[in-house]
Amino acid sequence: MRKPDHTHSSRVRPFNTLINNAGISMWSRLEDVQDPVTLNKSCASTSSAACTAPYALPYLKATHGRIVVVSSIQGRTGVPTRTVYSASKHAQIGFFESLRIELEDDGLV
Repeated sequence: MRKPDHTHSSRVRPFNTLINNAGISMWSRLEDVQDPVTLNKSCASTSSAACTAPYALPYLKATHGRIVVVSSIQGRTGVPTRTVYSASKHAQIGFFESLRIELEDDGLV
């Protein structure tokens, strides 16, 4: 991932909340999935977090804002026929738990 370019920041209005609510479900057994594009789409939960958070952090720090994460119970437990979706939700939760720890000293929790 390339480093965020904040040169456009004069055109962005201040905001204090980032709501991360992304995910594309997959209803099939992993062994039945033949299309790698389907697997990539199911990783939306993780990739959306990794792509939006770095750009939002300067604004959230400036406004003492917060990040709201909407996940799924499938981020805590596996569910048959949702293998990749469950994995992406586990990764999403791990990503934001780690980020929370990183940002505690900045007042973003």
